[in-house]
Amino acid sequence: QAIGAEVLVSDDADPYKTVADEPGLAHQVCQQHVVPNTLVLLVEIAGQLEKRAESAAGAEAAKIGQALADVLELEEHILWRCPGSQGRLDILARRYEQEPLPKKGQRATPFARLKLLTMDLAADWPRLTLTERLRDRDHRRFIPRTNNVSEQRIGLNIKERYRTMRGYKSAVSLVRVATLTAYLREEGDQALIRALAA
Repeated sequence: QAIGAEVLVSDDADPYKTVADEPGLAHQVCQQHVVPNTLVLLVEIAGQLEKRAESAAGAEAAKIGQALADVLELEEHILWRCPGSQGRLDILARRYEQEPLPKKGQRATPFARLKLLTMDLAADWPRLTLTERLRDRDHRRFIPRTNNVSEQRIGLNIKERYRTMRGYKSAVSLVRVATLTAYLREEGDQALIRALAA
């Protein structure tokens, strides 16, 4: 609100969705955070289904066949990311909404995994396709598909959040590293950066 932002581009963490929704910001979730992970998950689910299919018959075999077809459809949706796919994703989410989730210590069935995935994709589809829906006057995309700018800023800070999780050797090191990275970020002293990297 302070800077007049109209769109937030972030990774897929839920707190960002809350931050975007409260002031009514349009929100694009970084596709590079979501797409590769979703494709890997679909491959895993397909593997589980194919293993079950080896000994399935009757209604169970038909259910597995439907799920495999749905996996292929989900792959197509996530690769193309067409805004008009929302209706199909809603249908898929309803198809699996009654599937039971695993209890503590149990492994999730492929159907339970499809339930969670289709629910997430259906709910987040507007955030994954904002780049396609918002265009400039010449119908060109202007919303970035990734949050690389944010990631670059984190990189400039040498991913300080990770460094603190792993621990420093001393309190002095903590102060010195944080001070140096803040200075380099704000001053942009390229000569000093090159000297430190040499």
